[in-house]
Amino acid sequence: MRGTFRKARQAAPAVLFFDEIDSFTPTRGGRTSDSHAIERVISEIQLEMDGLEAFHNVLVIAATNRPDIIDPALLRPGRFDRMIEIGMPDQ
Repeated sequence: MRGTFRKARQAAPAVLFFDEIDSFTPTRGGRTSDSHAIERVISEIQLEMDGLEAFHNVLVIAATNRPDIIDPALLRPGRFDRMIEIGMPDQ
């Protein structure tokens, strides 16, 4: 994760897009067998996104179909603080 953010800062202006972010940032405290690894990933994303303030030319966006299970710490202002819902297309 650290390397991904570093490369984005070096290549700025850049966009980081995380697809299905719910798969690696679920709410912490769950009883999964790899919960320590998940907690480390979430912490690393938080640290990197908090450090992006000095890098105004890096935009981080993510997609999910399960926003209800994303760790709430990632949804605070300065991180993923805007949600855009896209509904099903009209048929």
